[in-house]
Amino acid sequence: MVTEARRVELEQGTDLHHIIEQVQADAIPRILERDGAAVAVIVPPSSFDKSFPEPKSKRNQDKLLALAGTWSDLDADRLIAHVYEGRRLSPPSLPIDV
Repeated sequence: MVTEARRVELEQGTDLHHIIEQVQADAIPRILERDGAAVAVIVPPSSFDKSFPEPKSKRNQDKLLALAGTWSDLDADRLIAHVYEGRRLSPPSLPIDV
């Protein structure tokens, strides 16, 4: 269920601590505005995680490290022979007109 963010006009003495507690309690983002213009957004951690996943390079690095050693039991010579046999048995592709 997607809930629309609530708007909060910032005034002198606005209690940000209270606004943060409300976001924590109901998980509804708050758009903080000054003179009718948005200046900041407070979102619950679950929404933040979806909007800002960890950097792609970090994700890729973790995935690559997880793969280390997974093909250690692979017979490379047999794989190469299988690839070349597949190429030999497959007819050539037709040329592509651009």
